[in-house]
Amino acid sequence: MQRCRACLQRTMAQRLFSTAYDGAMSDGGAELALRARKLLNLPSTHAATEQEVLSTKQLRLAYFQAAKMCHPDTIDADNGSLPGSAVDKKAARRQESANQFMRVTEAYEFLLSRINPSKKYSASDLVSEKEEGEFRRNCQDWLGIPADVVEESKRCPLFREWLKGNTDAAHHWKIFLMQNGGLAPRLRATVLVEAGEEGPGATSRRRRSR
Repeated sequence: MQRCRACLQRTMAQRLFSTAYDGAMSDGGAELALRARKLLNLPSTHAATEQEVLSTKQLRLAYFQAAKMCHPDTIDADNGSLPGSAVDKKAARRQESANQFMRVTEAYEFLLSRINPSKKYSASDLVSEKEEGEFRRNCQDWLGIPADVVEESKRCPLFREWLKGNTDAAHHWKIFLMQNGGLAPRLRATVLVEAGEEGPGATSRRRRSR
């Protein structure tokens, strides 16, 4: 667990803030946490950890709102910061939208790693049956695939790298995720499909993970 946390902190320092890891972590990650909170529009705090000031529920709601604000329609392409023609500005707006989505996601996951275990909740505690039902319907309506497959994809490092691309397919997925809770868990329990077990006969060989 300590190694995973250190890896996440290093990723945040180098990717999200383009900051040298040693410098960013010299104060126990407090400066990094302040920047992450700013990305999620959370009140600033100078606490060394998030233990006393933030719960998983609060962080999750802040992330949902921040993810929605990453939609390309909220990026101002006419303020002079995005150069070029209308077509260029559309592409630039789309790319900036994708970049911002990944930044707020990494900020959310970084702050989540700092929350006191007593303030953390399982997916079953966080996700209501109504919310899960809505997410399952949206997965079918938007993507045409089961919500369990979407949840498993969100945890896959290769999928996350693909999501950073600027293809039409990746853009479609990002728009869906921005409007549906980002990369945070949205199911109370996830059915994991073993590799090579797609098809009508796969149901009996699935395992449920909590």
